[in-house]
Amino acid sequence: MTGSTDAKSLQDYSKIDAGFTERGLQLWCQRHQVNICHIDFEEKKLDIDFRCLEKKSSP
Repeated sequence: MTGSTDAKSLQDYSKIDAGFTERGLQLWCQRHQVNICHIDFEEKKLDIDFRCLEKKSSP
């Protein structure tokens, strides 16, 4: 069967990295080693909330 994989879902099949670059935000396909999308913010500064990545303080 053409296009079939052993993955149970698209989420299992996808291997996508996302990250900020000098240009903006890039989505990269690890499986195929290609750029999926590069979003150019036209040098506008965006409000970004990285609190979920901060280490939790111990009580």
